[in-house]
Amino acid sequence: MIDIFKAKWQIIVDAMFNHPIVFLLAILCILACVALAVLTLYMVGKFQVLQYPFLLFIGFLIANFYIEILLRIFKLFN
Repeated sequence: MIDIFKAKWQIIVDAMFNHPIVFLLAILCILACVALAVLTLYMVGKFQVLQYPFLLFIGFLIANFYIEILLRIFKLFN
């Protein structure tokens, strides 16, 4: 487990030192996604009309997640 963590951490460190622009772009993309998630939650709280589509979207994401897990379990046993 530690070896996997060290290998993945080494990839991040290599990207940080060898490709700093790509590393910064990746960090900016992550921050933009967090900002969009916070904005979405703010807008859903502010406008009542957005609650039902948001709940449908979250329900779809959760169902998709569990279906993906189910398919991986089936694939594991086949």
